[in-house]
Amino acid sequence: MPWRQAKGTQQSRESFVKEAFEGEKPFGQLCQEYRISRKTGYKWRKRALEEGKKALQDRKRGPQESSSYRIEASWKLRILEQKKNIPVGDRRSFMHAYGAYMLEKRFLRARVSVGS
Repeated sequence: MPWRQAKGTQQSRESFVKEAFEGEKPFGQLCQEYRISRKTGYKWRKRALEEGKKALQDRKRGPQESSSYRIEASWKLRILEQKKNIPVGDRRSFMHAYGAYMLEKRFLRARVSVGS
């Protein structure tokens, strides 16, 4: 399980890479012993070759830049001001109408792809 951190993860990756470079065992067998896929084994070996030991540490997942930073601050303020001006009841009805619109759009798209 990727979210569960085992003790000595860094050390086990380093020992895997060391054994992989030594070449005493077939690569597939080595991957089975460490209970990783061959794809992961090749990835670790490549990273270690290119970047060294630091490359074997866990990396951040997801986007490197949040989409919230892409909108300029002045536009964010405009959007929030306009949102405040909409009465609460209208906000709810707008969201319901928008949700229904999106469902209908998905349904029509699914029908078109099935009919083709």
